[in-house]
Amino acid sequence: MLTENRIGQGTAYYVPLPLLSKHGKNVVPRALLEAVFDRVLPKEDRLLATDAPETVEVVLREQDGRRVVHLVNMHPGKREIITGGRRRYPMITEIPPVPECHVTVRLPARPKSVELQPQGTPLNGWTYEDGRLEVAVPSFGIHQMVVIEGGE
Repeated sequence: MLTENRIGQGTAYYVPLPLLSKHGKNVVPRALLEAVFDRVLPKEDRLLATDAPETVEVVLREQDGRRVVHLVNMHPGKREIITGGRRRYPMITEIPPVPECHVTVRLPARPKSVELQPQGTPLNGWTYEDGRLEVAVPSFGIHQMVVIEGGE
């Protein structure tokens, strides 16, 4: 049950669940989590939204008049234990690539360009409608950046 209370000029929400924690099998179902967030902040009002897998960390930064969306593959992958003397170290041997995903960013104006970095590859096929840039990010291994120039 989601409780909503107006306080001053804002709104406070409360749900009696540890929404973003994962403890063994005690995980809030994804559909419930999405329903709560859609109620509190609908996707069209979010600064950034994505359909990337939950193993991808997504961060939006502003830098020198441009926006940079960082996508980092945090999948645990396959690991081996390496023994060195009396110590044991996990070594990641394989991380599955992130499949193509979509990112939308709220912008006040149409951007001048959108490109992948560090490749320096222009992204074609992006759209800008109703104040939102939508871009398809191709599959990647570990880290990918989408650099948005303009849109001020």
